[in-house]
Amino acid sequence: MMYNHSNFRSASANLWRVGFDLSILRRRIVASRCGIAILLLLLWMPNGLSAKAKKPVKCGVLIYGATPAGIAASVTAARRDPSLSIVLITRYRQIGGIITNGLNHPDFRTFEARTGLYREINRRVEEYYRAKFGDDAQQVRDSLQGTHAGPGVNQRVFQGMIDQCPAIRVLVQHHLEDVMVGDRKVRQATFRSASGEISFLADCFVDATYEGDLLAAANVPYAIGREASETYSETLAPKNADDQLQGYNFRITMTDRPSNRAAIPRPSGYNRDEYLPLLKLIEEQKIPRIFGDPYQGLGGRHLQASNASTTQWKTGH
Repeated sequence: MMYNHSNFRSASANLWRVGFDLSILRRRIVASRCGIAILLLLLWMPNGLSAKAKKPVKCGVLIYGATPAGIAASVTAARRDPSLSIVLITRYRQIGGIITNGLNHPDFRTFEARTGLYREINRRVEEYYRAKFGDDAQQVRDSLQGTHAGPGVNQRVFQGMIDQCPAIRVLVQHHLEDVMVGDRKVRQATFRSASGEISFLADCFVDATYEGDLLAAANVPYAIGREASETYSETLAPKNADDQLQGYNFRITMTDRPSNRAAIPRPSGYNRDEYLPLLKLIEEQKIPRIFGDPYQGLGGRHLQASNASTTQWKTGH
């Protein structure tokens, strides 16, 4: 048998490569096992790498609900104590509640009865129309001393009042996630947005939502329906309690100005057939009109529509 030195070197090199590859393979297997172990550990930990919860943000007053009541509470607190840190949170995209979403014909008895922040809001509305259209403009007269305004104007007024109070921090599109209660007092509230969760510790919590979400989450007792007249000595309440609720409807601001129109998206689940009986009632003149116009010719050409018997043209933006 003849020995070939070159073949021996080639075989040795191949064996060395095989040994080297096996060594790499073993290291990869060990690394993979370590990776799996780390992954399992992360999966076991709550929220993975974010298992360490963020520290709650401390503030003086937290107000949930940027309704007119919520805005009034935040502005009042900021004016009384400018050193307070105030957080105003809403689940919606904008502040103002129904006042900036269609309701621009408020109910009040007399002009003389207006006081406080409501009267200030009226004054700011009227000043806006005077500055934009002139003191003798139709829009100023149509505002009825600032009590009637379009949603956009109300939004500007509310935002202006907040902007003058640097202590107020506004968060929109934040949903209430959790509430911590201790000694019959709300201690902490957690909110969720598209960017994650944020928690607040506050000396005072205010529920200014229409639905009372914060109070319900804190397990504060509540009733649905009408209490009996003897419960709170209300003479106009029913004798016996029942589950009836106050009627409600949509308040929509319409316009015939193409430049100021906004398309109404088709709602999910919308069924036109459900509303066809309304056309029959109109044809039979059982409903005289949908869009009433007691203030014919208002310069703003805005109409507040609802399922009430009358609707009104409102002043412009």
